[in-house]
Amino acid sequence: MKVKFLLVSLLVVTGMAFSGCDKIKSLADVKFNADIPANFDVNLNPIGGIESGKSASISFDQSLTVDPTSNADIEKYLNNIKDWQINEITGTYSNVDAPITLDTLKLQVYSDTKNATWLFTNVTIDNAGSLTLNNTNGQWATVNSILDDKTSFTARISGSTTSTTGGTQFSLDVVIKTTITANPF
Repeated sequence: MKVKFLLVSLLVVTGMAFSGCDKIKSLADVKFNADIPANFDVNLNPIGGIESGKSASISFDQSLTVDPTSNADIEKYLNNIKDWQINEITGTYSNVDAPITLDTLKLQVYSDTKNATWLFTNVTIDNAGSLTLNNTNGQWATVNSILDDKTSFTARISGSTTSTTGGTQFSLDVVIKTTITANPF
């Protein structure tokens, strides 16, 4: 009788240990917020200048390599990240010489096999102005998948404006704001 009781008790304890292992392991989960920046400096200088009284179309195209591990917390937990949650993606303008309206603005976040794109028209750029990169077409899922690869990726802006003066410059600071779940075990 004691042997049967011990055997049943051992089976129950073993079953509880195996079924509860994931629950116990998840107690060690660490959640933290991490910002992943991409900072662009754009010069809108027409080639050859602009003839007095005329306007010119000025285009720009700039790419940056973004390394998520430049954030110390991401670097610390990189191999143990279980989940990335994007909270928002924003852009803020600064260092604007003179307010300008861009005819087109395209912002991309991409890797070798994945691409999230936002398109804007008639974008007014002035100091402290902002740009919200929404999730209208599921772009955040793509960015999330890119982050899941845990490697560097590319951020790119391109666009055009029509100017009568030229020589304008601005900075666009894009930030991917995330909440990350990692488990050090």
